[in-house]
Amino acid sequence: MYQIQRAVRHQAQSLFRPRVCGARSLAALKTTVTRAESTRAEESGVYDTAARPFEEIPGPKGLPFIGTGWDYSPFDVPDKHRVTSSYGTDMGKSRLVAAAVLLVSVLCSTCFLFIRTGGRKNAWALNPVSDLRAHLREAFNFSLEISLTKKTCKVGQIFTYKEEENTQTAMTKTLYDLLPSAAAPFRPSGYKSCSVVGNGGILLKSGCGKDIDAADFVFRSNLPPLATFEKDVGLKSNFTTMNPSVISTHYNEFKTAEDSERFARRIEELGNSFLLVPPFITKTSKGNVERLIKILTEHRSKLRVQPLFVPTGVFDKIERFWRERSGYELQETRLSTGLYIVTFALSLCEHVNIYGFYPSHMSPWMSYLRYHYYSPYSFLGPSQVGPWAIHDMAEEFAMLENLHKRNIVRLRLRCDD
Repeated sequence: MYQIQRAVRHQAQSLFRPRVCGARSLAALKTTVTRAESTRAEESGVYDTAARPFEEIPGPKGLPFIGTGWDYSPFDVPDKHRVTSSYGTDMGKSRLVAAAVLLVSVLCSTCFLFIRTGGRKNAWALNPVSDLRAHLREAFNFSLEISLTKKTCKVGQIFTYKEEENTQTAMTKTLYDLLPSAAAPFRPSGYKSCSVVGNGGILLKSGCGKDIDAADFVFRSNLPPLATFEKDVGLKSNFTTMNPSVISTHYNEFKTAEDSERFARRIEELGNSFLLVPPFITKTSKGNVERLIKILTEHRSKLRVQPLFVPTGVFDKIERFWRERSGYELQETRLSTGLYIVTFALSLCEHVNIYGFYPSHMSPWMSYLRYHYYSPYSFLGPSQVGPWAIHDMAEEFAMLENLHKRNIVRLRLRCDD
């Protein structure tokens, strides 16, 4: 002990000598004190980590880490440094095992997804219909928004026409009485399979009638005639749209009793289904909307069809979806009725089959096609093609083809092959 004290005193005195002053002398003093204390610890049998050289202290190297948690613990733990060393070794083994398990899990998941998708690169291929339906639900709630109801509006409420923003009209008592009390009662879980039936001339000689009627739910547009065409277009109807202009085009604005009865018989054929009418598109349609309301009210006792009057906001939401959020960025002036009902079907149905959509007067088999299957003299006019076109059928059909390739819809031109 005396020797230790003498060595420390001798080294301290040397600090005051001019020839050895500076950082070098301080380092020498630190080394001497450390060695002296280590010698004292060995002689006494007490192991004090505070006096050990830095490189011998347990813990990560290269960091300003002094000791471990054991050194500051108030409890006396036997062989604490051996425990710390073995803990680090065990932790290293545990981390290796965890990394191996994670790697195997990732490889198994990748192989499973590859088998499920058949090696396809398209991320939509896993469940594209569900993905698109999720995006649609964010933009538009079909069941709650598809129709005005007695809960969402009142008599005298003012509505603005979609195509004429400066023109307004009021909800009448007769129209209000025809509205459903609440949301349209569609099946909460949706439908397994749906047919969306357009009116294109491509339907003639397609042989698709049975396939169309085999679906759980059938959508049709603009109240088309079905009698005598059932082999190609089927007879089943669950949801039919009707532009008020149909009353002028096909029913002579009900100018005669025969016109009115013919229309009533056609509505009766719809049975227990839904008839969707847009009442506030243009002011020019106001007369036909009033005629429709009148005849539906007069024949209400024998009609089972539920009329739905769609608010104009629904069209705005669907247009924004296809132009901005769907990834297709459609540029046409106005979406066709056919694309609206495709959107309705994607909101409700797991599998969507599309019939009667084709953008040309010549079929893929080089035969002439009518514009509408039920009109022998119909053709593509200025409102369908050219710079004055309201709809861009070619653009819509190209999008439907892409949806078909991505397994989101099934686009069918013929069913007899």
